[in-house]
Amino acid sequence: MAEEDTTAQEIAAVLPDAGETAEAIAKKMRGSGRRTRMPPPLPPSARTFIPVDEAAGWFVSDLMEVSGFVRPNMRHRSGYSHYRPILTKPDPWYFAGLVALEASKIIDLFPQAKADAILREVLEHADAAGARHEVRVSSVVLGVMGRLGMGQLLLHGKVPDFLIAKVMRMLLGSAKNAARLVPTKDAHEQVTSALKIGHPVWWKMFVRRFDVRLRDDEPPRPKLIPVKSIDGEDII
Repeated sequence: MAEEDTTAQEIAAVLPDAGETAEAIAKKMRGSGRRTRMPPPLPPSARTFIPVDEAAGWFVSDLMEVSGFVRPNMRHRSGYSHYRPILTKPDPWYFAGLVALEASKIIDLFPQAKADAILREVLEHADAAGARHEVRVSSVVLGVMGRLGMGQLLLHGKVPDFLIAKVMRMLLGSAKNAARLVPTKDAHEQVTSALKIGHPVWWKMFVRRFDVRLRDDEPPRPKLIPVKSIDGEDII
């Protein structure tokens, strides 16, 4: 109980003060420099539907590129690699930490059925990418994401996006404490390095223009607009 209280106090210490305004918090976390305003998200009816396995493949390919690997899929490509620093030497542990960070938003952005399907596909694609390096990426991802869930319990609420990476790092602990999940000191350093690059953004940007279609879902049908005659009577 003493350890849990200490951890909760450490996490609470990095939360914004109750009296701080949103503007003050934003300046503290992101700096006061001017940023380019993003275009507004498309309404749900105007978004492009992508099969779940294709969306997961796109996600994993983007993260592999940032982790220094040769990009396996060129069908879709986003600006993610321009947003994140790219490793000059590929590292599967950094990749695992990055997948854990970015995948943490899936359950917040999609209904449960879609979130479950997306996460399963992401873990399958990620394990396939890490297999040649003998790293079971899914174990690391689920282990780190599970620590985020523990942080939510300690804070009695949802962890804000800008604190997700920090809470993951704090609850992952030292290389000695995380040895069962991340076996070496170098691997631990790479996972924590991935968790230091900022808050998760990939799926937040995805849902601004796209949606995921499950295998059992019917393809979206175009909305028919009634065509009227000169007299005002419906033709169709």
